Amino acid sequence: MVAYYNFNRIRFEFNQFFPIILEHFVEVVQLDDDIATFAVDSLRQLTSKFLERDELAHFNSQLDSAEPSPLTIRCRLLALELLMTMLNQLSQAKCPVVADILTSQGGDLCVAISKNATSSHAGLFENSLSLFSLILTQHRHLFKPQIPVLLCDVYLPVLAGNATLQHKQHLLQSLALWCTQPQTLVDLYVNFDCDLHMPSCIEDLLHRCCQAYATQPAQALAVLEGVLRSLAGWMVPAHPMSPINGRTSASPLGEDGQPTPSPTELGVGPAESKASEE
Repeated sequence: MVAYYNFNRIRFEFNQFFPIILEHFVEVVQLDDDIATFAVDSLRQLTSKFLERDELAHFNSQLDSAEPSPLTIRCRLLALELLMTMLNQLSQAKCPVVADILTSQGGDLCVAISKNATSSHAGLFENSLSLFSLILTQHRHLFKPQIPVLLCDVYLPVLAGNATLQHKQHLLQSLALWCTQPQTLVDLYVNFDCDLHMPSCIEDLLHRCCQAYATQPAQALAVLEGVLRSLAGWMVPAHPMSPINGRTSASPLGEDGQPTPSPTELGVGPAESKASEE
């Protein structure tokens, strides 16, 4: 009954004390797997549900189309921030419980991400995108069924839809960051584009960026440049004597750390090269 009549007060208190205990809260969940699991599940629910006082008896049947109050939005922002911080620190600490949590709650977590990704509120969109970035860059092996859905059906359509300019700019910035990681791109291509039963994530990403070039040319080009640089970096052979473009990786390095161009690449023929050596 207290919660029923004072739910707005609960929201207010949540807004006040969670930023203060954030660091201590993350430290505590690292000590106990059960606490960490319960915390992730609770925060996940806070990021996707927003009860008003008259709706308290219908917590599980809230309408997705309902507009939350400003205080509710603030609570969801804090819950997303806390969830992101906790998962990030647990991942950096390489706690084994992270894989168990994401395996058992991955589906519900992705539903929460998608709900906030479709929000018109810029903060909810950005926080959900940050959470998706964590999954994509560090835990993508646990989310093979969900990643193409979130990427191709939720986020990439933002570039061609009626989303705000702020939404599109933030998404392009995140895409540019992902595309600087060769292993991420290769994993996306191998796991999805090469599977006839999965969406072509890389193809869709490039297509959407080409569409976005009309309104966001600089940022769209940054994404495409990142893809090309990552592919070029991936093609550099790991074996020291593997040939690539007529050169081996055993070529001497210049001051910038790049292989020194051969005389042929510099346009100097055998005779000119020999004369220059004399």
